[in-house]
Amino acid sequence: TYAHRGVLKELRSPYRLRYSRHLPDECAWFVPRSRGTIQPRDRVELFATALRNRGVPRVVVEYKDPEPATADAVAQREEDRRGLAQARADRLRAQSEAKLVEAERARERSHAATAGIEPGQPIRVGHHSEAAHRRAVERSRSAMDASLAASEAAREAAEQAAAAQRAAEEPTASQRQRRLKRLESDRRRLERRRKAGEGSGRIDAELAELEAQIAHERRALEATDSKVYGPDDFAVGQHWFIRGYPAVVKRVNRKTVVFDPMPAVPEDTKLLDIWRVPYEELGDLRSIQRFPNDVVHASTKDAASKAQAHKEAERLRKLADKAQAAAQREIDADRNENTARRAESAANIRSRARRNLVIAQVMRRAADE
Repeated sequence: TYAHRGVLKELRSPYRLRYSRHLPDECAWFVPRSRGTIQPRDRVELFATALRNRGVPRVVVEYKDPEPATADAVAQREEDRRGLAQARADRLRAQSEAKLVEAERARERSHAATAGIEPGQPIRVGHHSEAAHRRAVERSRSAMDASLAASEAAREAAEQAAAAQRAAEEPTASQRQRRLKRLESDRRRLERRRKAGEGSGRIDAELAELEAQIAHERRALEATDSKVYGPDDFAVGQHWFIRGYPAVVKRVNRKTVVFDPMPAVPEDTKLLDIWRVPYEELGDLRSIQRFPNDVVHASTKDAASKAQAHKEAERLRKLADKAQAAAQREIDADRNENTARRAESAANIRSRARRNLVIAQVMRRAADE
């Protein structure tokens, strides 16, 4: 294919190919994002015709009809994709660590190049040390540039590793809900096209694939331990913790639930656009929790109830202080290690600390009333 690489690069429809050095010589060109997908025969034939029309000789189509789609096959493909993503994440993480080591060594070389020169000493023009001084400065600058380039490459590899790690994780219940809604929408669209008489053979194959994917997503959704929320789980007036803040259910819609933040929530947080939440996103919020109404509206007329409320509020405040201290330790470690795990851990601990502080404020206010 080397002699016809110009033609392969020019083609945009029906496929746009990309070259890879990691594939065998006879299969060095591939279609991006086509792994595990059904490619209709007529589209492959159209691509072969486009190659022949542009003068590429000996174009032969070898097509294998796809096996009947099943939910088990879809599950296996998903598992394979996650395995590939995990391998990519590990590889990129190792590259990032290697680049960090390379950057540190280059930085040390940069400092060592000018170690024998006093800081701030100018280049003495005409002096016998001028040439050596200039060479030392040039070596230091070159090494520092290499250090910065390696640091940037390490940062990019770390970001790509984090993205690959997210792709390797098991989808949450909310993600599967959103995926299921999209698949059902695609199925309705294909059914309308089939009724209109468009490419019945290809549409039947795509519909069979969609049915298998829908069956897999429903089966996986039923097997998940995460809560799948809906309108029946909420009622106007209920108290919930949403993203770590106490709020009252203001309105229950068909697709979303609207919360009204309680007075204990900071004023700047009340202005954020976080109080209207789609049901499919609630499963991803680790901090959502039912707040019993009797905690807020508890009777505090007798001294024993007030003392108990103050004691519980003080306990929660101490827990919040400990969580804040733990979060600060994670933040300091993140500055030193600069790892995504440290940053995520610090964010989770800060969220728990904020939640405990809000609970303590609410209970202390209830005890003082």
